[in-house]
Amino acid sequence: MVGLAQVASAPRPDPKNEKLAIIDLAFVSRLDPPTTLAQVKAEPQFAGFLLVRNSRLSTMPVPANFVAWMRKRYPKAKI
Repeated sequence: MVGLAQVASAPRPDPKNEKLAIIDLAFVSRLDPPTTLAQVKAEPQFAGFLLVRNSRLSTMPVPANFVAWMRKRYPKAKI
């Protein structure tokens, strides 16, 4: 993870694939230093997290313990 973004538009049909929807995102802030997938995978508490099991997913639910872990790593970020 290198930064934070927020949803900036309502969903709309993807002009390239009618089965999908797209949204716009707005930059919020950078996360410095970035958190790597290897760092997340090294944490036993995240063994069941979809990001660890299938990192090719573009969107996924995030468990509360991951949010708490990220807030500890970046106390100044508005996570």
